Amino acid sequence: MEPTRVTSRPSNRVATRSKAHSLPPFLRRFAREEDGVIVAFSVYFMLIILFVGAVGVDVMRFESQRSKLQHTLDQAVLAAADLDQLSPPAQVVADYFEKAGLTNAELLTTVVDEGLNYREVTATAREVMPTQLSHMLGLAEMTAPAASAAEERVDSVEISMVLDVSGSMDGSRITRLRPAAISFVDTVLALSDAEDVSISIVPYATQVAAGETLLNQFNRTDSHNYSHCLNFNASDFSTTTMTPASSGSRTYEQTQHFDVFTYSNDPQGLSDEPGSGSWWRHTPRYHTEPVCHVRASSQILPLSNNTTALHGQINALEAGGNTSMDIGVKWGSALLDPSLQPVVSNLVTSNEIDSAFNGRPLDYTDPNSIKVLVVMTDGQNTDQYMVRPEFRSGNSDVYYNASNGRYAVYRNSRYYYQTSSGAR
Repeated sequence: MEPTRVTSRPSNRVATRSKAHSLPPFLRRFAREEDGVIVAFSVYFMLIILFVGAVGVDVMRFESQRSKLQHTLDQAVLAAADLDQLSPPAQVVADYFEKAGLTNAELLTTVVDEGLNYREVTATAREVMPTQLSHMLGLAEMTAPAASAAEERVDSVEISMVLDVSGSMDGSRITRLRPAAISFVDTVLALSDAEDVSISIVPYATQVAAGETLLNQFNRTDSHNYSHCLNFNASDFSTTTMTPASSGSRTYEQTQHFDVFTYSNDPQGLSDEPGSGSWWRHTPRYHTEPVCHVRASSQILPLSNNTTALHGQINALEAGGNTSMDIGVKWGSALLDPSLQPVVSNLVTSNEIDSAFNGRPLDYTDPNSIKVLVVMTDGQNTDQYMVRPEFRSGNSDVYYNASNGRYAVYRNSRYYYQTSSGAR
């Protein structure tokens, strides 16, 4: 039997290994080297870091500009909301933006809500900022928004309305004054919280009738209840203060009750009918009452926010007498002066003034107070009449006999009186 020949062939594996061994030594070393396996990852992370850095730079620039924009807007609305600011609030905000040099900023809206004792300003803006590096990621610009609001409000509005009711205001002038004064009252109360506003009405003609209740708050010489006016010294017009009875020893001179314009047997001097015994200087409508008015509508209405009371007082105003604007302004300013705080407190206690006004007039330095003096008149001062100094104290020489309604003057131990046939 012939033996079988076996031929041995090298396997592919052996052959492959033989090829690997046939590579040059430096390639075999490179294939075995493991030091560079993280190079690709390093390159990848470096790119990420660069992109994040680019975004970070633009974000920091964005935040810097946004802060500047917000700061400018805050300053602008604070200045515009200031009640002492006389320029239009919207214009103030716009001027701040112009002066700040925010060339890419845009003022979007400015809303102003204001009244007599408050002002609120709200504004919005934005700034579009081109990016420096982030545009490589497709972000070409970033928009910074800003919004701000500011309000100033005072809790006390004190107003004195000094109204001319002298004879020259008769006719169309007093007719026009009444609705004008009412319109002012309504506007003030509508533009503020009513409980914050106190309005005093001070009618003036030859004198200012304070009214019995108010006048009783002051010490007076030769006081009487026929009428309720005060005479002031020249020095009184250099200050807004007055001295209440509870605050000092100052004694004011009460105006005497007399009528310089007429000779009349009417005790109140109000007769205006022909044949009444009145002697008219100029025209009758000018001179129909004493120098100190006795009509309730001509008296001071202190510190009120009652629309009905204010309207009623104004609508009842009548014209008559001379013009003493100085006395009207004196009373009007005094009702705004802190020196009358004790007077207001007493009138609150007696329910003459609403308790909400206790403590007024506030100090001039109080930041929560606005004081307003309004004078409505048709002209300048005229003559003011006063009894001669030697006749201002004690009893006069005039007597009145109630049994026969006769007046007489006592001189040289005799009574002199006037009848239709002359003096007796």
